[in-house]
Amino acid sequence: EDIVENSFDKDEIAISDRAVRALENALKNNVDKIYRSNKVVIFEKYCKVMLEGLFDAYYEAICNIDRAANSKTDAIRKFAELVDTHPQKNAPESEMPPAVFVSDYIAGMTDSYAVACFNELYKN
Repeated sequence: EDIVENSFDKDEIAISDRAVRALENALKNNVDKIYRSNKVVIFEKYCKVMLEGLFDAYYEAICNIDRAANSKTDAIRKFAELVDTHPQKNAPESEMPPAVFVSDYIAGMTDSYAVACFNELYKN
């Protein structure tokens, strides 16, 4: 009703100031109750630790790829195999910096695979 009243005979779709305030209030409540909830904040910290841990482990592996290929850890060995068969394996570092390669690898992981790799690397 508010949209119809505020948009009728106009070249735009509009809402009243009262409706704008109500939407802003609803958005603020959603952000506070959903995105800033203690559970979400703690989960974000966990994800940050996990991603940093994965990045550090794979970055070290790509910098020492021969050692990584013989790693006792499946996650590192599989990464080394991927690096060894990657089409840009011999590309100049300026075209494929190790940090970008590692970031792309982690970005392509499913959540469950990232958790499994992290647990293998740091939990056992």
